[in-house]
Amino acid sequence: MLPFAYNPELPKNIYDVEQAKELLAAAGYPGGQGMPPLELWSAVDTPASQKDHQAIKDDLAAIGIHVTLHAAQTWKQYSRNVLGKRPGILARNAWFPSLPDPDDVLYALFHSQSKFNRGHYHNQKVDELLEKAREEWDDSKRIGLYREAEKLIIADVPTINLVHYKFEHLFQPYVHGVHANSLGEHYIPMKTIWLDTAQHGLSKTAKSE
Repeated sequence: MLPFAYNPELPKNIYDVEQAKELLAAAGYPGGQGMPPLELWSAVDTPASQKDHQAIKDDLAAIGIHVTLHAAQTWKQYSRNVLGKRPGILARNAWFPSLPDPDDVLYALFHSQSKFNRGHYHNQKVDELLEKAREEWDDSKRIGLYREAEKLIIADVPTINLVHYKFEHLFQPYVHGVHANSLGEHYIPMKTIWLDTAQHGLSKTAKSE
């Protein structure tokens, strides 16, 4: 099931080194000359995250941007002293919505007054669209508002999305009542799940246990 308001026609960001070099030169930093090093921060320091960060560093080095890698010792230190607190750095952050609604992503992360807007992104038009969507009861109109806001956000590039998690599970044929959704495994309502004891060969006593 696709998430509410999902727009398959959104333009995709592409990997284009030559265009990146042109944009960097247009910004006044041809070949990265004169541009100070960027800091890339994360709250974790695992082999997987180190591999990710090195790939980002290598990609930016290809156009002349130097990156230094940093990892906070704890999430508390990261959230208090790094994430959203130091302008001009690159900071990794994850977001898992708690509601199957675009408001829980777009408003939370990109409205200028949201406490979760870690990058201090501010686009007045985006704010207006997201506020209007919160007041609209017609789902078809809400979808239009969210899609318009999303196009503006993508054009501004306040974030670079690295990973979208996929939740894939296999269930035995005797397991029934599983209602999965786009929020993932933590939001599967366990109270609706039941086992076909006849099919599985379980006794009724075993089922209740």
